[in-house]
Amino acid sequence: GQALRETPDHAPCHCNLGSALQALGRVDEAIASYRQALTLQRDFAEAHLNLGNALQVKGVPDDAIASYRRALRHKPQYAEAYYNLGRVYQAQSRWAESVSAYRRAVSIQPDYAEAHNNLGNTLRAEGKLAEAIASYQKAVAVQPGHVEAHNNLGLAYQANAQPDAAKASLERALAL
Repeated sequence: GQALRETPDHAPCHCNLGSALQALGRVDEAIASYRQALTLQRDFAEAHLNLGNALQVKGVPDDAIASYRRALRHKPQYAEAYYNLGRVYQAQSRWAESVSAYRRAVSIQPDYAEAHNNLGNTLRAEGKLAEAIASYQKAVAVQPGHVEAHNNLGLAYQANAQPDAAKASLERALAL
């Protein structure tokens, strides 16, 4: 509040307020704050990303996709925007688009464990088990304590008729 009173035309303040409001579950107010930030600074990639996240929470996936794409126009190497785009496509069972977005995210940021994990989930949903296994392996290589990725790796091994590998991965997930 104080920062906005002192600098009402400062886009980052509006974006930060939006993040705080969204964390409090006040999504409509967060959307308004992100839009105000973008009125002040149209090329503010983080505000486009945050607006996309809020729109996704609100259940407006097409608008979220448009926001993520605007973020990427202003910041083409924005791994998080590709990741979030992948999540929206994944939720809509748009597998090819989801895979493409996740692959872009991990090509920009190779240590992005969550993107590798979600890429694996999307590939597994498509029945591409060998590729899914490779993605899960990358996720656990960059983040050895990633329980969900170990679990997903075990399930992919199981579906791929590799029971010993499945057992080892699932035991690792349980141990973590």
